[in-house]
Amino acid sequence: MSLKQVKTLSLGIKIVSLAAALTFFSGCTVSLMSQYDEKTDERIELFGESANDLLFQLEELNAQKPECSYKNHTDSYRSLKVQLQTIQMHEQAKPKNTHTQKQVEALQNRVDQLITIHKKKCLPAAFISITQSQINDMLGHILKLERSKRDPE
Repeated sequence: MSLKQVKTLSLGIKIVSLAAALTFFSGCTVSLMSQYDEKTDERIELFGESANDLLFQLEELNAQKPECSYKNHTDSYRSLKVQLQTIQMHEQAKPKNTHTQKQVEALQNRVDQLITIHKKKCLPAAFISITQSQINDMLGHILKLERSKRDPE
């Protein structure tokens, strides 16, 4: 074989290899995140309803004792913690779900902070309003992330 024929053959092999690689990889998608999970969506919405219900009750009390004390709301807080624990367990079981796991963890930390403060004193309406806004923002981010898995742009 002449040098020209070897170069032509080498170029042909490269083109065929490139075409094969492109064909192979175009049929494969690499997923960096978990798939959309309807249960996560539902659980986050349910948690949001429960959290808002509690926070609206507390806001209406506006630090009126004794109704505003933590001990009068332990069942509601327990329910929130159980819901969050269930969400967290579910999210940790899914592969490629770090973003959602971190957001759920941040939400859990915020609820824990709320409980710690409420155990010390009744909560004024202004504090509750800010807390409710923060929690709703966090829930919105989790839902947006989860729904982006279902409806990628």
